[in-house]
Order: sequence, then C-alpha cells, then structure tokens
Amino acid sequence: EGRCRWSPSPQPIILSAGGKQRTRLRKDKPLTGRAGRKTDVTGRSSSKYKDAKPLRDVGSQFISQPRSLRESPSWRFLSWQARKALDRLELEHMAHAGRKNGQLGVSYAQFVAAGISDNCIPKALVELFAAGLVGRTSKGGKAIGDYRPTSTYRITYLPADGLITHDWFDLKTMEQVKERFDRMWKEWRAESTSRQKRLEKSVQDETHPIQALKRMAS
Repeated sequence: EGRCRWSPSPQPIILSAGGKQRTRLRKDKPLTGRAGRKTDVTGRSSSKYKDAKPLRDVGSQFISQPRSLRESPSWRFLSWQARKALDRLELEHMAHAGRKNGQLGVSYAQFVAAGISDNCIPKALVELFAAGLVGRTSKGGKAIGDYRPTSTYRITYLPADGLITHDWFDLKTMEQVKERFDRMWKEWRAESTSRQKRLEKSVQDETHPIQALKRMAS
C-alpha cells in the first residue's frame, strides 16, 4: 500500500551487462522476429532467426545529440521559437549530407516557413547564440535586386571541417546563459537601431533614388 508496484512491460527489458546490451525475455511474452532464434532437437540455437523480418531502413539522414546536451542549461533555456529555428538549421545541415556545417544559409523567409513568427526570428537566433548551440559565420548583406545574401550558421555540436567545438558545454548554469543572452540581445538591438537610423538618413539624402522619384513626381 502506498508503494509503487512493478507491472510487466509488453516489450523486452534492455539491461546493460559488461558494456554490452542483452535482452531479458519475459516468459509470458516471447520475442518474435529477428530476436527469436530457431533451435535444434537438443534445444540449442541453430544460429538461424525464426520468422526473421528485415530491418526498416528509412533511407534518410539523421542527427545525433548527446544526452548531456539535452539536459544542459543551454537546451532548457531555449524558447519554442528558438527550438524551431534550431530544427530548421538541423534540416539544412541534413539537406547537405552534413558537409556544409558552418555554411548553413537559412533566410528569414525559410524560418517563417518553418513556423517561426517574423518578429521572433532575431530573438530566437540570439537565444541560440547565447546558449552556445549555434554560431554565425557570416552576416547577410543588402539586397541586390531580388537577391539578398543570407547569413550563414554553424551548429556547434555537429562536425564542421572535422571539428566539434561544443560551445554550450562551458555554460554550467541557467544564470550564465541568461546573462549572455541579455548582453547579446542588448547589442543586437543597439545595432538594429543604428542600422535603422543610417537607413533613414540615406533615404533623406538628395542623391537617393527615392528623392529622385519624388522630384520627378512633383
């Protein structure tokens, strides 16, 4: 009474023994498929599988993440928007067969298509930078006609030129991550404000195309 009672699982129980994985079978639920072996008349294994079924191959790339990462303050700090942004970067990484980490170019339009609100993209990216999960390797530039260079990114827990830096590993507390985020977000907002002021000033310049169009219309 009042204590947790063990209940049988319909699945085999995986135990660790001597660094190897072995399977303990339940007597009332024998394994079938590849785990069940045929036996000869003496009861010994014939090394042949009973009712063997082929393993399912999804035929696609995948990404591995260490448990320590998923339990880290950096991971727990992320908002849902930041996790969506990270998912989109991982998809880009897999789309290039893992060979373009450090050159992952994802535009704002692609982040929006991934389900991130347009006005949340900057903050989501700064969260990833502050958490040490993603680094920006190049900064996007001004639009040239219909083309606008996108920023490129590197995922720190995946190989880039044969090197994995794991920048998140040195952040041991949530306070450290939050302090980095507050500082980086403040810098980003200051830079954004300065960029907006420069843009407004350039538009007011008499040589700007918009001013020329105004003169033609008047």
